[in-house]
Amino acid sequence: MLYQIRDMTQIFKGKTILDIDELIIGKGKIYSLSGPNGAGKTTLLNILAFLDKPTTGNLSYKGDKVRFNSGCMGKIRKKVVMLDQHPIMFTTTVLKNVEYGLKIRGIETSDREKIVDETLDLVGMSSFKHEPANTLSGGETQRVALARVIAVSPEVLICDEPASSVDIENQSIIMKILRQINHEKGMSVIFTSHDRLQAASIAHDTFFMDRGKIVKNPRENLFSVTFSTINSESVCIVNTDFKFKYTSSISGRQRIFIDPEKINLSFESGEVKGRVIQISEENDKIRVIINLGVNISVLIKKDNPIFIYIYIGEVVYLSFPENSLRTINY
Repeated sequence: MLYQIRDMTQIFKGKTILDIDELIIGKGKIYSLSGPNGAGKTTLLNILAFLDKPTTGNLSYKGDKVRFNSGCMGKIRKKVVMLDQHPIMFTTTVLKNVEYGLKIRGIETSDREKIVDETLDLVGMSSFKHEPANTLSGGETQRVALARVIAVSPEVLICDEPASSVDIENQSIIMKILRQINHEKGMSVIFTSHDRLQAASIAHDTFFMDRGKIVKNPRENLFSVTFSTINSESVCIVNTDFKFKYTSSISGRQRIFIDPEKINLSFESGEVKGRVIQISEENDKIRVIINLGVNISVLIKKDNPIFIYIYIGEVVYLSFPENSLRTINY
């Protein structure tokens, strides 16, 4: 275990910005944080980077409680480095920028040169070593900034939207670098992204945030429905083509979330029939988008035998266990 959060809040000017009951982040993995603007993602990153102290609650790092007011914070802050969304370069060469963190840590000159060369090669910026850093493009600047934080060999690299302000080519390169340093150096990586597919391409796990809370992704399979009784059966009605049995005391209009991992998919029978319109790979799972008059997302594991038979255009059947649905109150 790398981080553990319990009963944490961050309150600013009387407003609760962060409200997390529990969050556990494992060591040696890549995690992405997703959610709308104002969801609390950057606030959480600042706390994980030990830059801000939470208003209430506990944060543990590698099993030890973080004491923000203690004299040992300087030591622990060296283990976690944060890359800003818009990094600032010193008005000197690329070499001097990447070398800076090593120099203030007292690394010998000969060792600094070796580390700088290796790191610039990793991010594909070796040929810019002696160029003025303030003349670089946005994508080049981001890659040098990435080299600058990688060079000091942190245990954790935290990135706030590392690819949001660069061109498509550099977005791909930056994502590849994050995956490479995790794989080759065992560095834990935590980053925010508004691009769900981009995040899923490298992240081992994704946390979704909304209004300061960690939530099941509320931006997919979110429907406004009617709970009613038809022929003495309780049903959930999404539209004329999409309705299913649901035994509940709930009635009337409601907002619901249907968990994509708990939906049952079959080629033979089910409560509703739809057609596959999109298939995408997300780590050890496959996301299947099915049109039922509205689109719904289903997640299945790659080791599920049904996976090899799913193609775009196939007709499939879905059913919805009681535990796949919950009402949303905000």
